[in-house]
Amino acid sequence: MKQRVSLQYSIELDNLENETDRLFDNISRQIQLLGTATNSRPNSLSMDALDFLGELQTHLQSISIAADDLQKIISGFLSFKLQDEQTQQDAGPSEDLPTTSQLNDEDRETLREQINEYRKVLEHAVSVQQSDPEIVDEEIKRQKIESFKEKQAASIK
Repeated sequence: MKQRVSLQYSIELDNLENETDRLFDNISRQIQLLGTATNSRPNSLSMDALDFLGELQTHLQSISIAADDLQKIISGFLSFKLQDEQTQQDAGPSEDLPTTSQLNDEDRETLREQINEYRKVLEHAVSVQQSDPEIVDEEIKRQKIESFKEKQAASIK
């Protein structure tokens, strides 16, 4: 069998169907040539038969590899399409959560305070870590997390 090299390249999404059609056509041509070649097979108990079967196997492997490549391309496209659709669904507005424009002034202020408190906790954690990366005081971390959770729970009620 001839040596093969694996390539990876990108094309515009608009050209993908033309590219897959080209690869399908190439596979179809190879199958047709293979069918034509099998019509003129040699005597089955000869050296020519062994050579013929070796060539037949090489062509079948080539077709199989091309079909596998095409299958990967189509599978990758369908995964991309599914992921794109999922991203679009996820990006849509949630009907369960209010937007900030739907909050009253008191709720908006509470939200600002929570964000500021969370920012302070993060800034403190970063400064402690920068001053001594070896410091790992689980009790302080647990207390700060509990305090933050309590404040969130209280503001939601």
